Amino acid sequence: MSDGDAYTEHTSAGLLELSSELKQTGSIEDASVAAVRMLDLNFDAPLSAIWEFNGEGDELRPITESTEAQEVIGDAPRLPVDSLAGRVYRQGRPEVFDDVHEADGTYNSDTAIRSEILVPISDFGVLSVGATEADTFTEKDAELAKLVASNLEAAISRIRQTTDIRGFQQGQTSS
Repeated sequence: MSDGDAYTEHTSAGLLELSSELKQTGSIEDASVAAVRMLDLNFDAPLSAIWEFNGEGDELRPITESTEAQEVIGDAPRLPVDSLAGRVYRQGRPEVFDDVHEADGTYNSDTAIRSEILVPISDFGVLSVGATEADTFTEKDAELAKLVASNLEAAISRIRQTTDIRGFQQGQTSS
C-alpha cells in the first residue's frame, strides 16, 4: 500500500477524495462500497471488504468486497465471532496479521489471503484489507486502514442520524 516519500501526498489526496465521496452517500451500503473502491483506487489496496455485525446471527455479514477480492476468494463469507475479524470486532482493536495461516482463529486455513489488516468500525463491523503474500503491510498501511475506517465510521454515524431524524419527522407528521 505505501510507497516511500509519495506516501504522505498520496494519502492526503486519497483521504480528501474518500471524505468527499462518503459525504455524498445516502446509505451504509453505498458508503461501504465507496470506502472499498477508494482503498483500491487511491491506496493500492485491491483486496478489501466491509463486514457488518449481525447480533441476531452472532456473526459478521459481508456488506461489500472489492472486485479483486471477489476474484481471489469468491463471495465473502459470513464470519463467526470467533474468527479473526470477529475477535477484532469484539475487542474493538485493530490487528495486523503478517501471516493469517499462522494466526489462531483463522476462519479459512486454505484462504489465498496471507497478510491482513482488520480494523473495527465502531459498533458497526469490520474493515478488512488483505494481500496474497505474507508480511506485506507496514505500520503506515495499518494507520491508513484506521483512517479509512474512521472516515467510514463518521459516514455511518451521519447516515444513521439522518435516518433517525427522518423516522422521527415522519412519526410526527402522521400523528
